[in-house]
Amino acid sequence: MGRPVIGYENLLENASSITVTSEAAGFERELAYNWRTFDGWRASASGTVHYTVDLGSAQNVSYWAVSKHTLGTNGGSIVLQYSTTGAFAGEEVDFGATVSPSDDTTIMQYVTTPINARYWRWEIVSTPVSFFGVMSLGLAMEFVRAVRTGFQLPLSARKNKIINSRSEGGAFLGRSLVRQGFESSFTIELQTLAYGRTTWNDFIDHAELKPFFFAWNTSYMEDSIFAWMDMEADPVTFDRNNTVAMGFKFQGLP
Repeated sequence: MGRPVIGYENLLENASSITVTSEAAGFERELAYNWRTFDGWRASASGTVHYTVDLGSAQNVSYWAVSKHTLGTNGGSIVLQYSTTGAFAGEEVDFGATVSPSDDTTIMQYVTTPINARYWRWEIVSTPVSFFGVMSLGLAMEFVRAVRTGFQLPLSARKNKIINSRSEGGAFLGRSLVRQGFESSFTIELQTLAYGRTTWNDFIDHAELKPFFFAWNTSYMEDSIFAWMDMEADPVTFDRNNTVAMGFKFQGLP
């Protein structure tokens, strides 16, 4: 049984340098890591392009994710690669399998053993050019237990507005759907006290101001979403065996 992971550390924010094959005016590389989905990076030419990151020193990376992209619409593909030299001249290694999505929903990849490297790049193949609203890589926050009974799967916890239309005579004319993402809550139990006092607090410091990537189960990474806390997080509470429980309510986008 897989366990939840949260990707909130984004090493792009403090990278030594970021270079791209090209960028269209108004779609600069910096817009891909500001955690906003209404703007982002887009190359100025189609085909194979690279988004290359020098972290300044070797850093541990266990996840990467992109959201609000158009790869599915454009029939594109994406793969994250790393290099020990930064040359990317044949010595680079793929972080995971190349992803060729069938839609434009969030993509998140995760490995249990972090990879330590200084130089990273996304290789993207897309014609026409694809857009990337949010791009992130870093060390994921892992949980030692699975979600508890009653957890609502994010992709089924739809927060949609449905409007019924009727004529003056009462005839049914149809329905319209306004998609507003997802809304659910997350509670995890039996975590260590040290986890609740340090790791969790570091995440909450981030999530009080910025979104994050959330996978409810590492066996179903295709269910990953781009999420943000809906209100203040629940306080960390003691439960049995000197362990703790914590949680929060969230909204998100596929």
